[in-house]
Amino acid sequence: MRRVAASALAALMLAAPAGATPGALDCSPGFDAIHAAALSQPGVVPEMTLDAEWNWSSSNSVLDIFTLPNNPAHPAVLHLVLEKDGFRTWAGYVSGCGFADIEKFKAWMETYRDLTKSAIEDMKEGRPVGPPPPQPE
Repeated sequence: MRRVAASALAALMLAAPAGATPGALDCSPGFDAIHAAALSQPGVVPEMTLDAEWNWSSSNSVLDIFTLPNNPAHPAVLHLVLEKDGFRTWAGYVSGCGFADIEKFKAWMETYRDLTKSAIEDMKEGRPVGPPPPQPE
């Protein structure tokens, strides 16, 4: 498999100053090492969806979403960092790494366009941050 690492950086809630990308994910360790590091964060409990594993670290305000083998973008990771930006406001910064088909990675990242907004709303309301509840069939 051709290894293509791509980083998609976007401040989805508040614009970051030029050149500033707080908590940007370093893709160089590779998928497996990034996954192991995410699981070693304090209080992380993996939650599975049909095609991804969500790892939320409330102590660090970091959410990492890893593709599972059945995801067309696999192997890939999305990294969301939430930071306090003032007294009552939060900012969210998304980065990610795709290690295979870059177009499938970009499409997968696009599906999480509103992730930052919903995660911040969950935190403000005291709800857990994590994958959406399963939909009844």
